[in-house]
Amino acid sequence: MQYFGCVSTWFAFDRNIALYGCGGRYEGLFSILYYLSLMLLNTFVAEKYKKFLAKCILLCGAFQAIYAICQCYNWCNVKQYYHKFSYIDDVSHKLVKGKKLWVLGLTNNPNFFGTYMLLCLSYSLGLFIDNKKAISGVVYSLCIALFMFALLICNTASAAVGLIFVMLFILVYVVKNKLFIKFFAITAILSSITLLAFTQGKTTLLNDIGKVGSEATEIAKGNMDDSYGTSRMYIWKATVKIIPQHLWHGVGVDSFHKAFGGTALTKKTETKTLLYDKAHNEYLQILITQGIFALIAYLLLYGYAVFRGLKRSFKYNEVYLFLPVLGYLVQAFFNISVIEVAPLFFMTLGLCCGKVDNKCGEKSKLKQVILTYGTFDLLHYGHIRLLERAKKMGDYLIVAVSTDEFNELKGKKAFYDYETRKKMVEALSCVDLVIPEKCWEQKVEDIKKYKVDVIAMGSDWKDSEKFECLKDYCKVSYLDRTEGISTSKIKELIDN
Repeated sequence: MQYFGCVSTWFAFDRNIALYGCGGRYEGLFSILYYLSLMLLNTFVAEKYKKFLAKCILLCGAFQAIYAICQCYNWCNVKQYYHKFSYIDDVSHKLVKGKKLWVLGLTNNPNFFGTYMLLCLSYSLGLFIDNKKAISGVVYSLCIALFMFALLICNTASAAVGLIFVMLFILVYVVKNKLFIKFFAITAILSSITLLAFTQGKTTLLNDIGKVGSEATEIAKGNMDDSYGTSRMYIWKATVKIIPQHLWHGVGVDSFHKAFGGTALTKKTETKTLLYDKAHNEYLQILITQGIFALIAYLLLYGYAVFRGLKRSFKYNEVYLFLPVLGYLVQAFFNISVIEVAPLFFMTLGLCCGKVDNKCGEKSKLKQVILTYGTFDLLHYGHIRLLERAKKMGDYLIVAVSTDEFNELKGKKAFYDYETRKKMVEALSCVDLVIPEKCWEQKVEDIKKYKVDVIAMGSDWKDSEKFECLKDYCKVSYLDRTEGISTSKIKELIDN
């Protein structure tokens, strides 16, 4: 990508802007190098630190969201100044466009603030779904409420469309993993916050989404009016016409304002002339400014990130890194990349695409996890053979060894106590982790806690309801027992 950016810069209308960008929202070649460096560095972040970075992003976003709410309600004498586009009401100091209230946090545009809040909200939703602790669940619930309210009051339709796709993905995910309670909790929070913002007159997004739906219907019918998407349709149609002229190397990194014969795209109205310096579609922006090969490189990168994210989600039950990637990529169809938000997105890309280590005794979250249960008293060849075959079914083998108390409940008496049996099983090279089996009911919780893919048991447990019921949560496999040897036979020989 950087190579194609260099080529584009060489052929740029204005090499200074292509290299360094220029005030406000322009991003030069060095900005892109900065983004890609952030992404590369974050691919090396250890798994145990990824959630810490995600929480840091949420903490920074929370300050932005709180500041925006203060803007919305004019608390703490926080006022909005947005003279650049004449959206300021000098009497009330409220940011308005027509009859719409807009807030922008600490950014310089409500659209950019909306993208920032969408990233934070998506992270919060993912962490809430992945979370197993009650206290953390409360904290993430509050984050969802905060960022949802901030997203609503910025009145940015592109962020709302991104959120819709995030919620659709969450719906598919919770149905597959039977996390209906969490989905209902999320829906309740989002609905309550939306109702609050709407009844207080702080958002018009519901009307905007309806308008977007109507316009999408008209587009499907072939009616592409220039006014659709706040004149985005006009920008896109004009941009598509000049693609053949700049197909191979573009007009220069982030130099859309030079694409139309060295000047920006304009549109005359009855009262004024509007000037457009961005394509308001990141993919179209890359194509016209950096060329077709750069766009292909970006799409390959994004495609790989989506692949990794889907793998994390559906195979390894982890969504907190994929949701912000999905939300951003969807809203990018209607928005632009700016240096205020893009670094956070590329950090997330790096975290999502990065490899997963298995250091510090932690189980890798991207492994095929096998779990088996048993007493494993008087450890013998039959036990070892079963465990070795179970390990071959995946990458990480967890053995749940029955405690002495649980054996007593089952009416069994082990020759060795729990700690001794645990140490013997831990000594086997095929075993990665040993945990205590304390009761029959713990199995579902074990599956969720350790993200188990397969339960492997001896064939004598086949058709037992105690394990058949677990098929709703993971795969259950039964392995043939080794003929001619068992713990009970060894005890008989010892007794005799």
